[in-house]
Amino acid sequence: MQMSFGWFAHPIFSATGDYPDVMKSTIAARSRSQNYSTSRLPDFTPSELDSLKRSADFLGLNHYNTWMAYSKHFPVSEVSFAADKGTGLVRDPKLRDPTLAPEGFRKLLNWIKEEYGNPLVYVTENGVGDSGGSLEDQHRVTFLQEYLHALFLAVEQDGCNVQRYTVWSIMDNMEWTAGYTVKFGLYHVDFKSLRRTRTPKSSAYFFEGYCSALSDVEVSLV
Repeated sequence: MQMSFGWFAHPIFSATGDYPDVMKSTIAARSRSQNYSTSRLPDFTPSELDSLKRSADFLGLNHYNTWMAYSKHFPVSEVSFAADKGTGLVRDPKLRDPTLAPEGFRKLLNWIKEEYGNPLVYVTENGVGDSGGSLEDQHRVTFLQEYLHALFLAVEQDGCNVQRYTVWSIMDNMEWTAGYTVKFGLYHVDFKSLRRTRTPKSSAYFFEGYCSALSDVEVSLV
């Protein structure tokens, strides 16, 4: 976590306003073993530290997957981010479905709370993709049910300061390197039609009903 999430979040949201200590010490040690005269991780200047610390109004969190990390050996000669981390990632074999790990979402929100003094968090993306074009996307409905439940447990029971949640995504779209082969939308888009016809999936009706039924909650869902 510190070598990935903390790389970007620690300088802004931590009390010190710097890279995580474990990141600095690990990269410095590998740099020395690779005969670098200084660490490959540059130091912040005092003015940069002051400028970065607490400089964000909120922490925007995209969350899709939960992984298990394990220690992995890399040769000293390898200069890469993966080698600096010294870890590999695997899915938890005990999960009934590797795409459904809402407890990981809740743990992440609690880690942010403890690590950074419970900053204001907006969940800017959370969703699950599929390769089919079915309007009966029950798997996405189950995903939303379980992840929204985990979100409200984190807020109401654990005290995590989350005030916004955005499902990804409102409609099918081009997903980076996956192109149009993976669909995340609550609305199906007919890309063969010149009008790009949109049709609500089961998940759209579920999310509409879920939002309509909420009352007196601290998190805005969009």
